[in-house]
Amino acid sequence: MKKTTVAVVALLWLGAACVAQAQCEAKLGQARVDYGVLRSPAPREQWQGPVREVLLTVACDRGERPGFHLQAPDAAGAISFGGLGEIVLTLGDTLLDGRPVALLRRAGRGDSAEPAGGYPPVNPGDTWVAPGPGRWLQVQLLIDAKLPPQAWQVRDEQPLSTELVIRAL
Repeated sequence: MKKTTVAVVALLWLGAACVAQAQCEAKLGQARVDYGVLRSPAPREQWQGPVREVLLTVACDRGERPGFHLQAPDAAGAISFGGLGEIVLTLGDTLLDGRPVALLRRAGRGDSAEPAGGYPPVNPGDTWVAPGPGRWLQVQLLIDAKLPPQAWQVRDEQPLSTELVIRAL
């Protein structure tokens, strides 16, 4: 009996975009997160990748309140990972002009009443803003990728990818 090794090539693309009228610009420290060739975990177990970190910097003209908006194609609350798994994006440490701050989640026309505590998840459609004006907003984004046991039921190599767009405000 021949034993087949199933491999999944996993890749996450992050893109930063800025709006022409905006006074802020977003830059990512790393636009591509590559998990390489993944090997199947034990039968009936979920694969969970190592948490990866990407630094987002939003640079603004003086007096602006920096922030960002996350867009993910066809996302309804969760970020799909190649149609088989899920990506969980979490806010890590955040600095405004070198000082630690808690970002505010903007909902509609106003901000949330309280700053996000701990390390909150970042979901498609979320808009996050600094609590006040500043020139440099640095946000640590933590990426946690998961694949269910069914993902390993492919016969050959299966490429997985996801694309996210982060827009400066």
